[in-house]
Amino acid sequence: GKSNLVHALRLVRLAVNHTDSTRRPLLDSYSDAVRVGSRDDAFTVIIGVEFDQDRERNMWVEFVRAIVASHALAPALPQERALDFTDAMVVGAFPGESIEALLRGRLVVGHDRTVGRWQVAYEFHVDEQPFRIDLSTGWITCAVTAGGEPSANRSLRDLLTAAADEGRPLAFQALLPAEGSACGWHSSPGSQSRLALKFAGTVHLDGERQQVSARDVIATLLEEGLVLTAGDRSPPRVSFDLSETTRSIDFYDSDTLPVELWRLKNGNRSEQDTYARVRERFERQ
Repeated sequence: GKSNLVHALRLVRLAVNHTDSTRRPLLDSYSDAVRVGSRDDAFTVIIGVEFDQDRERNMWVEFVRAIVASHALAPALPQERALDFTDAMVVGAFPGESIEALLRGRLVVGHDRTVGRWQVAYEFHVDEQPFRIDLSTGWITCAVTAGGEPSANRSLRDLLTAAADEGRPLAFQALLPAEGSACGWHSSPGSQSRLALKFAGTVHLDGERQQVSARDVIATLLEEGLVLTAGDRSPPRVSFDLSETTRSIDFYDSDTLPVELWRLKNGNRSEQDTYARVRERFERQ
């Protein structure tokens, strides 16, 4: 039971971070395992999650505000509307409580061996209406009821413009697509929004990507809040190649723990503070 849970959690975290090429071999090992004793070419793993910590809630609020500010300041939106939306966020017209429904949902990871592709999504409900964020593309969709036909996709800028035209407040529901439609839930490329730029730094966005998306939020929170280690307890390594100090750390392999502690101890002020807290907690335990 415990081993299955750990593997499910590890798979979800690897899938969310699938853009990290150093972790792709670990992720592919799970797709290879489907062939062992199974006649199915596809599988799905679903894990329910609730973001109930202040740090988690605040990051979601900052993300939503960042993407709204990003599109509000995009050149294609009339300047007077851009100022209205930006001012609304500055004075707190977009309260954190309005995204309560976003904080409880489920992470869905699926793989189909026939096409060799992973699907990763975050699903949640607002007023019993299901929404799904594709973490690979950043698009959010609203389910189609039986017999319904999907409508044209809309950009987040379209939703903002509609809210302004109709005089609706900038509520969380105003950012969600209508039934059967979809919209891109990521920052606008090239936007000079300070909120978007600040959030990109919060999730340590690399320089090659220009957009922040829900995947960045979930990947960051999983990395911070979930530490998995292998069941075996092998003696720690004492010698490492210098190149290993710059690679992504997978704590599932406890051999890499000394490298991460060394990096924190010799890092910037914030990393050194983290090392000090780790050392204090270890001594206390």
